[in-house]
Amino acid sequence: MEPRDLPPDLVERLAKAFASAIVKAIRDDAAPPVQTPAAPTKPTDRLLRPKDVLEIIPVHRSTLSAWIEKGKFPQPVKISPARIYWRETTVQAWIAKHEQRPVTPRAYLNLPRRRAKAK
Repeated sequence: MEPRDLPPDLVERLAKAFASAIVKAIRDDAAPPVQTPAAPTKPTDRLLRPKDVLEIIPVHRSTLSAWIEKGKFPQPVKISPARIYWRETTVQAWIAKHEQRPVTPRAYLNLPRRRAKAK
């Protein structure tokens, strides 16, 4: 079947559909890409409760208290005599500092093994 054998109205509809498809393809190619805003990479400087800190750093609260007393963990901010908080940026900085330190297993430290208790 050749195009001249088709009904004229069908040829006209096909020509319009083809033309609109070409125009749509040109518009889609010419459209600028959609820019999405970048997500913030810095932590907010919100205040963390002790419970929040213990979720981030999985240690017991007595261990955290001992670290604070020995100066191994940042001092909290006292809001009132009964309320203490840590700034999130301070905790994140402490984590970043300690992530860089290599962890040495006990076997490689050449420490003596503990003796078994005599029964």
